[in-house]
Amino acid sequence: MIMETSQNKLKLRLIQNCNSDKSCVECDQTQYLFDGQCFDISKRPDGLYCNPESRICKSCKVNQCKECDQSLKACLKCSKKYYNYKQLCYEITPQGTYCDPSSLTCQSCIEKSCLSCEISLRSCILCKNGEYLYDGQCFQNQPQYSFCVKENNFMYESIYFKCLACSKNCKTCSGINEDECLSCKPNLMMSNSTCIQNFMVYKSAISQETSEKVGNSVLEISSICLGSSIILSILEGFLLGNTDTILTTHLNTFKVPFMILTSTTFPLPIYLLLKNYAIVNPIFYLVSFNPFISLVEKSNTSYENYQFENKIVRVLLDQKYMKEASQV
Repeated sequence: MIMETSQNKLKLRLIQNCNSDKSCVECDQTQYLFDGQCFDISKRPDGLYCNPESRICKSCKVNQCKECDQSLKACLKCSKKYYNYKQLCYEITPQGTYCDPSSLTCQSCIEKSCLSCEISLRSCILCKNGEYLYDGQCFQNQPQYSFCVKENNFMYESIYFKCLACSKNCKTCSGINEDECLSCKPNLMMSNSTCIQNFMVYKSAISQETSEKVGNSVLEISSICLGSSIILSILEGFLLGNTDTILTTHLNTFKVPFMILTSTTFPLPIYLLLKNYAIVNPIFYLVSFNPFISLVEKSNTSYENYQFENKIVRVLLDQKYMKEASQV
């Protein structure tokens, strides 16, 4: 039987009475000691690590940490309304993370350019200052074929651009609708802010690939013929000493009407001359006839004829060239 000494009696009294204003040095086996006070583990103050063997608690060294590990530097649980990211506590969601709204624990986004991302960690929902958010990714420059609006993120003091795809035919646009085009993709033309095909679709046994090859060859030949015709006209004008020869001689040949018929793109000064000359020379209205339509069988496969359709030629001439003429 162990004799109860005066020292043991004093220690027992301190343990039993240390819940008062006295300073505890040790607690009974059901309580933990911190800063001279004993308490039940269920009533442990926030911001402590308590050793289960010694039943002694120490303060965590992480701000706003509710519970930390033995090192005191790694937070396991943050205070209310604080986010836990990499064992540190944050008042707002850290940049480049996704934070679970219920547990307030955060993970790094896979896409490093994200300021914030979705639960998948792959798709951005916010971008850094000056960047462009498009299709879940952040870009340094505006993506092609997109429409972007400025967004302010006050939480991170960031100004970025949120982008959506233009209508499929637009190259640039002022909105996402098909009638909000500012410019068109190749082989399309503008009509009332809408980009439309600059060819008509017919039925034919001729494949699209073949028709494109023929069309390209015609354009090359047309350009060569046009260039030679202009050069010859200029030379003849010098030789004859008559500048009107350009109009009176070679514009009456088959070459230039052929250029118009095939919808060749003329330089603006030449176009203006041709436009005026067409008023007094009906040969230029050959463009109103489409000799290839008679060769087309509408019951066969698709054939794209964009060289000889009068309606399209008129639109190109009136809209494209006259617009340029107004700017001269």
